[in-house]
Amino acid sequence: MAYAAYQHASRPVGVCATAFVVVDVVADVSEAAHVRHAASGCDGAGVVRCIPLQHDGRVRLQIRCPACEVAHLMHNVMQEAVAAEFGHTSSWAQHLEAYQKSRHG
Repeated sequence: MAYAAYQHASRPVGVCATAFVVVDVVADVSEAAHVRHAASGCDGAGVVRCIPLQHDGRVRLQIRCPACEVAHLMHNVMQEAVAAEFGHTSSWAQHLEAYQKSRHG
């Protein structure tokens, strides 16, 4: 498991009910690994998709994490990738619905 490789990844388990959200983070390609590393420091968080944005050398990472970990995720990302931009946050159900529409629409 990749998350176990990072010592700072330990946080109390079961602190909140597990309602998942998806946070969009836009970063330069060179900072994408830093964003992934930041996400690994949040229990239950991980990158779902990494979408290259055309013509500007950036990617949009969609990070799934427990709703109670969003503030922790944002803090970690701001420490690891200072130029990253936060975008839309949606529920896991909204994310899946939008993904299905994009694939079949």
